Amino acid sequence: MGMLSILPTMGLLLTSLVLIAVPVLVTQRLGLAEDTANGLYGYAQGIIATETILAGALSKRLHSESGSYIMAGCALCVVLNGVVLHVLQGLMAIYIVLVTGCGLLTMLSTVFQDRNKL
Repeated sequence: MGMLSILPTMGLLLTSLVLIAVPVLVTQRLGLAEDTANGLYGYAQGIIATETILAGALSKRLHSESGSYIMAGCALCVVLNGVVLHVLQGLMAIYIVLVTGCGLLTMLSTVFQDRNKL
C-alpha cells in the first residue's frame, strides 16, 4: 500500500518542482537580464524534456532492482541543487549544475515510476 501512495505523490511533487522552481531560479535567483534569463530557461526546459524522453524510452532496458536507490538519487539531485545555489559564485556554473541536476532528477523519477507500474 505504501508504494501505491508514493508514486502519484512523487510525480506530483517532482513535476511541480521542475516546472515551477527552475524558471524562478533561472530568472530571479541568478540575477540575469530578462532576455538572457528567458533564453537560458528555454534551453533548460528543452534539455530537461529531452532527458526525460530519453529516460522513458530507455527505462525498459534499465534493470533497476531497487526503487530505493532511484529515490535516493532523486534526493541527492535536490540536495546538490540546493548546495550549488549557496556555494558556487559563477552564474553559468550554477546554471549548468541546475540544468544537469534537474534533468537527472526527472530522468530518475521517470525510471522509478516506469519500473514500478502495476
